[in-house]
Amino acid sequence: MSLWTSSLPSLFMVLVLTIVVMQSGCNAATAAAKQRPPRPASPKINSVKEMRITVAQITHRLQKVEKSLAPLKTSQTDLDRKFNSYSARTAHHEWQTANQQQAIANRIRQDAKQLKFQVREIGQAVRSQFGPRIDMLQSPSLRRFARDAPTQTQLAQSAKIYKRILELLQNMIECPVHILQFLGEDASESEDDDMPFENSEPVYGEEPDAVYGYQYYN
Repeated sequence: MSLWTSSLPSLFMVLVLTIVVMQSGCNAATAAAKQRPPRPASPKINSVKEMRITVAQITHRLQKVEKSLAPLKTSQTDLDRKFNSYSARTAHHEWQTANQQQAIANRIRQDAKQLKFQVREIGQAVRSQFGPRIDMLQSPSLRRFARDAPTQTQLAQSAKIYKRILELLQNMIECPVHILQFLGEDASESEDDDMPFENSEPVYGEEPDAVYGYQYYN
């Protein structure tokens, strides 16, 4: 069993179930593949203090998401290493039998499909939960609460972390897509699903409390 396959359940629980909003009445069995998480509720900010708290919360949660991606990156590196080994053995005709080569190719193919699915789902959840909130915090109606330098600095920091996360996920998904194409799989999907991280500007926005399964603002 590969490193990616063995770590998949726990990684999925950590990165996806903590990102997708779990609302009452949702059926977890039907909340898979194409269903996107709902947009989070807008925070109610009426003072500089509330603005500071909200910005601090979004920064903290973005940092947690970014840190939690480390195992996923390790799995992507492991998959890339195994694929490079497979490619080298194929190029030098080092397989003892065609069945041996096919068995290794099938395992790599399955790992690539799983990695591609996970990265895409995580990317969609991150963009859905953080994007609208970050964008909202930049609205003129709320900017008047963020005129002090520390708050402005933290707003910029949140945007940079958000952008880094999306760029990292974009780089990750290129690995399994390339592998699947090399192995003759149709890795193409709709533009919205296959490239869920492009055109996601690092604008400022709301505090994504819903990302972790609960909301401060009702």
